[in-house]
Amino acid sequence: HLDSYVLTESSLFVFPDRCILITCGTTTLLNSLSPILDAISEVRGEVKFATFMRKNFSYPWEQKGPHTSMETEYDLLKKAFPSGKPYVLGPVDSDHYFFFVYDNAPQGSVETDTQMSMTMYGLTKDLTKHLFSEEFHPTGEETKRIRDESRLSAILDGWTVQDLQFAPCGYSVNAIRDGEYQTMHITPEDHCSFSSYET
Repeated sequence: HLDSYVLTESSLFVFPDRCILITCGTTTLLNSLSPILDAISEVRGEVKFATFMRKNFSYPWEQKGPHTSMETEYDLLKKAFPSGKPYVLGPVDSDHYFFFVYDNAPQGSVETDTQMSMTMYGLTKDLTKHLFSEEFHPTGEETKRIRDESRLSAILDGWTVQDLQFAPCGYSVNAIRDGEYQTMHITPEDHCSFSSYET
């Protein structure tokens, strides 16, 4: 069983044994950590594995706490998961990813789940021209038209889709199928075109 929610520039996927929260922009993702841990505690659950990952910010001056620096994010994560470890992939003074990994899974346990994330910049007008609108559109004929004209339907065929077209621009989609998920968030403006994809 899998529930999926598009939360403007964020996505939430809830499985029986895990949740995945993905966001971009200035959403304060780590502010959800304490309520999530409280909910797990209320049902006497236990966290066996947790990760936090983000690319360095394109507009760091627009971020809100606790996302004003890697250090404040690390401090919050380390408080919640004392044995967790931080990693940086890439040069700190250029494009890089900050990872935090907490792994309390039993030794020798095997995880068959694989997660892939990617970010894309400098999107072509051939794609982005479909992502501007004077009105907000929830999942329906207008968002189906966007999927078809942008050729996103090619990767979403056979999936249950929830997508949103934002005004004046922007597009988000969650897709689920048999316990698997895909999500994409697209910002189409020329000066900052960006797409994130995860499955």
